[in-house]
Amino acid sequence: MREKWREANRSSGVKQVLVLQCISTAVLMVLVGGLVVFKGFHADQGTAVSPVLLAKLISALYGSMLAIAGTLLNARSVRQAGRGAGGPGLAGMVPIYAGLLNKLVIVGGGIAFGLISLGLEPVLLVTGYLVVQLSTLLVLLQQ
Repeated sequence: MREKWREANRSSGVKQVLVLQCISTAVLMVLVGGLVVFKGFHADQGTAVSPVLLAKLISALYGSMLAIAGTLLNARSVRQAGRGAGGPGLAGMVPIYAGLLNKLVIVGGGIAFGLISLGLEPVLLVTGYLVVQLSTLLVLLQQ
């Protein structure tokens, strides 16, 4: 009974973090879009949605999605570590370290892919990643 309560409490914490990260992603999209429109980048194109605005929004959104993917990877590795916690020695820590290594490869590789292959704007990509990651801090500070 106690184990089910702990598992439900852990999954609600992950859900809370993911909801907050999605909200911060939406707020970031509104701020970046408003800033670009305010600076008047769309005036020279004569269209409702300029390619410059779209490129900036995609860069910030890509960074935000990488942060959310990192959170999902962390939740998965913690879940796996919880299942193997009764093992001998530090066997329960192996999934956590493997999850961190996966996160490093996937998020780091994703940032490199976005910058090199897709040609996204570095400042907005990293800003999107950092803003969404920092929103996780709000959940941790509340606990």
